[in-house]
Amino acid sequence: MAITLGQARYGKAETRVVRVRRDGDRHEIEDLNVSVALGGDLADTYLTGDSTKVLPTDSQRNTVYAFAQERGIDEIEDFALLLARHFVGSQPPIRWARVAIEEYRWERVSVGGSPAPHSFARTFPFGRPNGNEVYVAADRPYGLIEGTVLRDDAPPAGEAW
Repeated sequence: MAITLGQARYGKAETRVVRVRRDGDRHEIEDLNVSVALGGDLADTYLTGDSTKVLPTDSQRNTVYAFAQERGIDEIEDFALLLARHFVGSQPPIRWARVAIEEYRWERVSVGGSPAPHSFARTFPFGRPNGNEVYVAADRPYGLIEGTVLRDDAPPAGEAW
C-alpha cells in the first residue's frame, strides 16, 4: 500500500491584537484574535525535513503585529484580506492563506449611572465562539471572519482543506 502525502498546512493560531485608543477624554478598545493558516508547496518539509519553504510562525505573528501598527485595522474583513494577500504574494511556496479573526466586544462600565470614559468590561457570551455558535461579520460589532486567498496556480479551495 502506497502512502500519499495530503495537502499540508500550518500556521500561527490566536495572535492577540489589543489596542486602546486614547484619543481625547473618551477611550475606545479594540480586541482581536487573529489566526493564520498557510499551505502550498511544502512536501519537502514533511518528506526530507527541509524547512526552507516554511515561514516561521513567529514571523507570521510579527507580520500581524506590524500590519496592525503600520496600517491600522478599520474593518476586520479588510485586515484579514490584507494579511492573506501578503502571505500569498510575498512567499512563493505559499499557494493559499486562510486568516480567521475573532473580534471581542467590550462595553463601558457604568459609574454613577453613566458610562465611564476609561473603564470597560468584556461582554459575554460573545467573548469567544464555541462549537455551537459562530458569529459572522454580519452580526458585528462582535464576530468571526474568515478569508481565504489562493494563488492562480493553487488547487481549488475544496482540495486545500
